[in-house]
Amino acid sequence: MAIDKSVCALRWWAEDIHGFIKSVFDLDSKGLRLEINKLIYLYTFKATKSDSHRLNMGVVRRQSIQSAILIYIGFLIGALNMLMLFPHFFSKEEVGLTRVILDVQILMASFCSMGAVTVIIKFFPYYQASLKNRPSDLPFLTGAICLLGYIIFLVLGYFFSDFIIQKLGARSPLFKEYFYLIYPAIFFYLFYVWLEAFAWGYQKSVLTTFMKETALRIITTLLILLYIIHLIDYKIFMTLFSTMYAIPCLVIVVHLLKTTNWRIHFIISPFTLRLKYILVKFLVPAFGTGVLYFLSRTADTLFLTGMKGLGDAAIFTIATYIIGTMEVPQRSMTAIAAPVLAESWRTGDKNNIQKIYSQSALNLLIAGIFIFGVIWVNLNNLAKFLPPQYAIVNELILVLSLAKLIDLGTGLNAYIIALSKYRMVEFYSNVFFSALALPLNYFLIKKMGIMGAAYGGLISLTLYNLVRYFFIWSKFKLQPFSVKNVYTAIIGVLTIIAIKTLPVAPNFYIDTMVRMSLFALIYFTLIIKLNISTDINHIVLGNLAKFKIKF
Repeated sequence: MAIDKSVCALRWWAEDIHGFIKSVFDLDSKGLRLEINKLIYLYTFKATKSDSHRLNMGVVRRQSIQSAILIYIGFLIGALNMLMLFPHFFSKEEVGLTRVILDVQILMASFCSMGAVTVIIKFFPYYQASLKNRPSDLPFLTGAICLLGYIIFLVLGYFFSDFIIQKLGARSPLFKEYFYLIYPAIFFYLFYVWLEAFAWGYQKSVLTTFMKETALRIITTLLILLYIIHLIDYKIFMTLFSTMYAIPCLVIVVHLLKTTNWRIHFIISPFTLRLKYILVKFLVPAFGTGVLYFLSRTADTLFLTGMKGLGDAAIFTIATYIIGTMEVPQRSMTAIAAPVLAESWRTGDKNNIQKIYSQSALNLLIAGIFIFGVIWVNLNNLAKFLPPQYAIVNELILVLSLAKLIDLGTGLNAYIIALSKYRMVEFYSNVFFSALALPLNYFLIKKMGIMGAAYGGLISLTLYNLVRYFFIWSKFKLQPFSVKNVYTAIIGVLTIIAIKTLPVAPNFYIDTMVRMSLFALIYFTLIIKLNISTDINHIVLGNLAKFKIKF
């Protein structure tokens, strides 16, 4: 084994030594140290590849299916909260405040983590492979970075809290009253995403998915019920709502301590000392990318709160939650495809990358149109179900759905870029997206109100994906579209039109079930009969064959 490792290491050194020697003559002492550390990095990671922490694709697929099921269960529970309980038992402003707290904690946790969470995800396997069963200092290092970031946030919050309250609370007095709750909310969410990254590394993603997507929504339901029966008032409700991530944190800590070698080890390992420049070099763009990503995706709610009030933020929350169901297939597919894409880039298998690119675009479009169709054919029933002050939700859903379909229909373009040698382009594309989305949202919301937020998202997300599409095409000559994508869109549109022409059943629940069932039957019958997706045909026909059913 030792001889094999030495031979492997010498091979990798030979591949990189030419570039190293060429660059040395143009480097100052700091640059020289960076290049030396780069070679140590390559030596350590690549030489131990034979016995590295390889990702088992069977585990990934199984956990992706389990996670998808948990996410959908969570969405059903969340639908109970968002569509039945919150709108009928809370004012629009009270509902809006819950969304603002969630968005602020996500945005500021990305700032406080300072890229540490991304470092965990990226470097965890290498620490495991290098240190074996010895204690790892990665939890201590990344935890210290997160804690430092949170302290910086507290200091900034102390000096700028009046300014923030003035901007966001001018039309939202409730936000001003409960502003103090963002501090514990951010702390526990930051602690959670830090622990979640380690849980992913130990392949405990099902646990984290359950806690985040299902358990937290069950806790929210219980808190709402306690509020409805007057066991707690709104102040206690908001306090518990803002700190409820403490429960998943406790569960994950206990589980990691019991089932893994995860510990807080305060002594810096030689492995970290060798990689310090690379870790810092990776940390900076990861920090910038994370903050820009979440800033661009929470700006609509924050602008609405500041310019129009918490009531509009509540309406927007309902619409975005419904559209969020379209993201579930994307989350599951990413978990499966990302490690395969990484391996394909390593081996230079562009044919497999093209296959994943085109299949992801087609299958996500099929799934996205299906979910959109189920929502759209039942939109009148949704309007009847919500209180009258939420009537504009229908228009919001249409515009936000188009934005999401464009995002789904362009496939896993973000991961194709991020896992290639052009990974910094992912950072620059997020800079572009933020530079576009922030002023666009601001001016459109100011001009059009709540619909401006929807149109801002549609325009910026379309241009964002166009930039990625043309970059991948120009650099790799890869593109995801075929005539089957067009057929899928046509089938979806025609099926929606056909179902919309049906007479309305007198019973709300029967009408919803009939429309949903007929749409699914017609849509997937055409998709399967026309052999639009070999993946879907294989799954559906294969399962039917087990029961000896011919389609």
